[in-house]
Amino acid sequence: MEDVLKLKVYHGTDFEIAQKICTEGFMCKTNLEHWLGNGIYFYSDKPLAKWWTTNPSKKFGTQIKNPVVIECDLEVNEKNVLDITKIEGYNNYVEIFHYYFENYYFKIPPVLETDIRRVRCVFFNWLMETQGIDVIIAPFQLTKQPYRKESNKRNLEDLILNEFEISYVEVQVCLKPDKQHLLSNKRIERI
Repeated sequence: MEDVLKLKVYHGTDFEIAQKICTEGFMCKTNLEHWLGNGIYFYSDKPLAKWWTTNPSKKFGTQIKNPVVIECDLEVNEKNVLDITKIEGYNNYVEIFHYYFENYYFKIPPVLETDIRRVRCVFFNWLMETQGIDVIIAPFQLTKQPYRKESNKRNLEDLILNEFEISYVEVQVCLKPDKQHLLSNKRIERI
């Protein structure tokens, strides 16, 4: 019997788009700068999906007039998941990257690409296609914590807090575009 990973995942968007997603499915737009390659993106934290609806990335063309969060159940065979939030998954990712760099980096576009975001996207696209990965779960530690409520003035407390080197680590989930059948129970929640 195969082990199945079950997750609740959250996608922030506009109400009109959410209705289309629930009836027609997600539309994945190809972009050379996606964090984890081209796919359908979710947060593991509902508050982050809500936050995103008020701070959407302009490069993805999302216009949010009526913000909502789509909550979905995601069920996927664990062997088809790369979970970089876990040490085993992280070490696997590093090993795969070294293999990719040694064998493919200079052979497939972008050759000698200087934009690290594009290099990252091409790598994760390659990883999903060649390693049987349907879902990537990855942490992102942002140097500027956009979610953190800071005081109006920079004071000693904020400086010391930063020196603690404890910050929120955002987790995103990227689903391979052709694996939408792994999603179920899509629910729209207005914000």
